This record gives sequence, structure tokens and C-alpha cells, in this order.
Amino acid sequence: MLEKEYRYFTNNRDEIIKKYLNKYIVIVGEEVVDVYDKRIEALKKSALRYGMGNFLIEFCTKDLEYYNWFFANWCFVK
Repeated sequence: MLEKEYRYFTNNRDEIIKKYLNKYIVIVGEEVVDVYDKRIEALKKSALRYGMGNFLIEFCTKDLEYYNWFFANWCFVK
């Protein structure tokens, strides 16, 4: 699930972070399709535009420790 998107991000992380520093990016396939300042905005708009489970949101930071965190508990309410 979203392996292609995650692989694209990790393979291109340095370039992507440099271009989108401190932004939340939305990746579909092997492309950055949207950029946001806030994670919740990225989630709401991407869910409507691409459908849940069809996109990856990543925060672009130089702090590589950030990418060692895993968030598995999300709750979505309409």
C-alpha cells in the first residue's frame, strides 16, 4: 500500500526537501501533486481529490530523525 509513493519520496528525499522545506507534500504515484502549509489541510483536500488510500503526505524537514516516527492511529470523521 503506497509503496511506490514512499519509494519515490525516499529515493528523491534530498531534492524534495530542498524544494519543499517545511511544507507538507502530497505524492501520488511518482509525483508531488500538491503542497500545503498544514497537514490537516493536505489531508482534507487530498481525501476529496484523490480518495483515501491513494496518496501519501510527507512533511519536508532537514531533521532526518523525523522520518523515524510512525503514526498508525488516525481517526477520520465526516
